[in-house]
Amino acid sequence: MAILRFPDLYAENTPFPFFELSSVQVPDNYGDIELTLTNVTAVRKEQQVKQVYRATVDVKSGSPEATEQIPSGVICKVVYGRRSRDALAVEAHIYEILRDLQGRSIPCCLGLYKGEMEDGLAACLLLEDCGRELERKLRYTDWRFRRQLFDTLEEMHRKGIKHGDIVENNIVVNHEGSPIVVDFSTATTKHDCQYKPPLKFDIVEPDEVEFGCVELHRAAVFADVWLPQTMRYMGSNIPTRRALTPEMLAESAPRCVPPQRALEEARLSLKVFRRALAKRAQCEPYTYEFDTMGFQ
Repeated sequence: MAILRFPDLYAENTPFPFFELSSVQVPDNYGDIELTLTNVTAVRKEQQVKQVYRATVDVKSGSPEATEQIPSGVICKVVYGRRSRDALAVEAHIYEILRDLQGRSIPCCLGLYKGEMEDGLAACLLLEDCGRELERKLRYTDWRFRRQLFDTLEEMHRKGIKHGDIVENNIVVNHEGSPIVVDFSTATTKHDCQYKPPLKFDIVEPDEVEFGCVELHRAAVFADVWLPQTMRYMGSNIPTRRALTPEMLAESAPRCVPPQRALEEARLSLKVFRRALAKRAQCEPYTYEFDTMGFQ
């Protein structure tokens, strides 16, 4: 049996400074093992019944293999209440489904534990601490990083798992500079993905329905891996297929605008738009939201 010893963070001069939680679900090769958490610090307290900690772990085990596999840095999700415990069990099950991705593109799961803690019966999901938080917006990370992320998401979807919350807070960077997807608290199983890989970068954004998967489509938009469908010109959004040249774009000007002014505005709008595209290619901050003079 695996035992998790979690320190009592609020007790003073107690003869039992640790809570002992028993394993509910752990890797098969653990056997009899005792994990003691130290250097526990709160990462975030989402609500009264759910808390996240960062800690180091000391291992006592008769299995050298298990001892070697357990990382020294861990993330510990602690929840109270039946519904929260049941939800954490589902999350642990999702990690089991994604076992092939553990330690590669999602954290290693070190087990689900249950026992009495300071606020009653608790469940604890122990995970590998994979690295640092994403320090810039996902849309400005390098292309290799974004490609690796979507390789992971595609693999998850092939296994029937939809993450449910692809945002910067749920992507960390490991020591190799690669993305690790974390927090499967909103993930669902049995996802029937209709998307047909591979996901192509630098094409005009496809229609969401025709694409075949809402989550992957929205993640791709969020990560800015596609070219925009429209550009701003004289107060309107013009399809980029009608803006290949200044002369072509000028044809979309309001009828009351003199042709010469329409062409000048088109040249300036395209210059700004292409400059934004160049910055995008270099993963630099940029914006498409520019309208030269607008329609007056």
